[in-house]
Amino acid sequence: MYCDAINEKDLGIAGLDFVGPCKYFSVDKSKNNMASFELIPYLLGSCETIDDVKKILANMNITNESFSDNLPAANLHWLMGG
Repeated sequence: MYCDAINEKDLGIAGLDFVGPCKYFSVDKSKNNMASFELIPYLLGSCETIDDVKKILANMNITNESFSDNLPAANLHWLMGG
């Protein structure tokens, strides 16, 4: 799991705590579903620029899945730049 990282194209993403207003969704078969803990490595492995990130996020659904059955999903928001 990553809390922040940067790829070889200088795209950086940080997962930041967002308790309260954070909201995730149930799986939506019409969208690309992803758990919050998968988002940073997926985007950094798939994108070179913020425009690439925007294209992917346009059809993204962040699901309410946790990393462990013993823990709730982390309440996150993300800071991205490149």
